[in-house]
Amino acid sequence: MAKFISVFNNKGGVGKTTLTWNIADSLAEQGKNVLLIDFDPQCNLSIAMLGSAGFKELISANKSPKTIRGFLQGYLQNTGPGEIQSYTGDHTNSKLKIIAGDSWLNVYSDSLSVGNDLLTGNGIAKFVALRTLEAKLREKGEVYDYIMIDLPPSFGGLVRSALY
Repeated sequence: MAKFISVFNNKGGVGKTTLTWNIADSLAEQGKNVLLIDFDPQCNLSIAMLGSAGFKELISANKSPKTIRGFLQGYLQNTGPGEIQSYTGDHTNSKLKIIAGDSWLNVYSDSLSVGNDLLTGNGIAKFVALRTLEAKLREKGEVYDYIMIDLPPSFGGLVRSALY
């Protein structure tokens, strides 16, 4: 099972994204299989790693988003997790992959409420979605030593779910 590392600071502009990417790349250089999850609606990690054009292509897929949204949207529609795709950047180690972020994460964040989820019978499934994401990737043969999560600069639902 992968070790999850969430990088968080309650302030923006302090280097969370840069730190996350550089630590992940260093681990990959040491031969570790590393997955980055861009869990910040600003998507700076995705844009930096995949390039503006590459990232724009992923978010332009109307029917089936090829970002974290494609995986998480089913949690809001009570259909369960969707498909997930990881990507390799042009300027990073081949052992380092990313699950691209999406500005739609703001919608997902707004839906996270343990009280409401327990009352409606959803339990905490949305809060442990990243563990489910790892399991689905493992089923596809993608096994990681480390999973690093880049988080937004506010202690909201996305941060709490990443820490769970």
